[in-house]
Amino acid sequence: MKKKLFVALLCISLILSFSACGGGGGSTDAQPEEGTGSGDEFLIGIIQPLTGSNGYVGTEVKAAQEIAQDEQKTLLGRPLKLVFADAPDDTTATSEVERLMSVQGVKYFVGAYGFSSIPIQAAVMKNDGFMFETVTWETDLLKGGYENYFMNMVTAEGFANAHADYVLQLGKEYLGKDPADLRVGIVGNTGFPSAMPSIVKARLEELGCAPVVYEIYDENLSDFTPIITKLKAAGCDIVIPSQFPPDADKFRKACKSLGYEPPVIFATGVAYDQPDFAQIGEAAEGCMSLCYTTPSMREDSSKGLKEFKEAFYEKTGHYPLTHALIAYSGLKTFFQAVENAGADDYESIRQAIYGLDIAPGDTPAYWGVKFNPENNLNERAGDPLVIGQWFEDGNGSYEFRVVYPKELATAEMVIPFGSQNQ
Repeated sequence: MKKKLFVALLCISLILSFSACGGGGGSTDAQPEEGTGSGDEFLIGIIQPLTGSNGYVGTEVKAAQEIAQDEQKTLLGRPLKLVFADAPDDTTATSEVERLMSVQGVKYFVGAYGFSSIPIQAAVMKNDGFMFETVTWETDLLKGGYENYFMNMVTAEGFANAHADYVLQLGKEYLGKDPADLRVGIVGNTGFPSAMPSIVKARLEELGCAPVVYEIYDENLSDFTPIITKLKAAGCDIVIPSQFPPDADKFRKACKSLGYEPPVIFATGVAYDQPDFAQIGEAAEGCMSLCYTTPSMREDSSKGLKEFKEAFYEKTGHYPLTHALIAYSGLKTFFQAVENAGADDYESIRQAIYGLDIAPGDTPAYWGVKFNPENNLNERAGDPLVIGQWFEDGNGSYEFRVVYPKELATAEMVIPFGSQNQ
């Protein structure tokens, strides 16, 4: 009896031990590694700078993407999970793509903010992933014929060419000058992305306007006096700065201290449409910038814009940046395509993206959606790009208001700007 009892107890012990280890197909209480989704969650990887010099905008974009996730909750009936990774530089960006794909099982990515977009895109394609770009304007992968890379964004070339077209429009309508008579000065930093100044220059020349000043300076430049003196001597009607925030602040303050105010300062975005630019005070007033559609445009122009702004304010305590709106709107578009696909394989989602046909005004960022199967580019992205201008708000601060096009504008454009030009 003792032997039989011992054998029985031993068998029970072994069975319990085996079950605890997950053997025999039994269930386990062990939690899956974060991000793997254990086969149930629909994972989307998002890699952008959350620390470092570009970390502020990256975290703003992340907040917008989290709002989109909270609103969507599921994709194809599965819990939706955005898997974020911090990439303050190119090397980190590439390694984070590989980590998310190989360790956490992410295969779908949505492009986000940052200047490491090309390495991220290339790494996703190299590892047989799928990417839906929503924020950055780089076009390198469009030229590679990657069938699983989609760009829901205006290209850098499209942005620059539109800027040049607007320059000539402003010259004609507000200054009464034809392209051949318009005196344009271009100032750029060697580190500015996508050779923006050179593309603007080439487009202007193509349309019959040869810039009278084209000054591309080293990013270590500390004194803008020689450049400003050259712009002043050339009698520029329109000055086009392409600068990052520190340079933009120094350049405008130097202009102010030297008493230089051309009729129009019309920047190519980046620094000149960000809230931080207002901190330079009256040096910001009157400056114009080309930018993507922005949260400061008319709220009734775009379906979901007002609700997004309110949700963002509730989450962060302030209103969103331009890039946050673009990221939020683009992510919502990708969600719609996945749901339309009805399956999570690449072919189904590709065809669903091609099938999107969203009219302007029906996205929070206003831009419509219609992808060209020849190059996987959303041909309605960037239509239109908007012009904003800085105005004093009556309380000693400055705010960026949309002044063009009229259907999105919240203020009247003022050209020339400044008391000496009124």
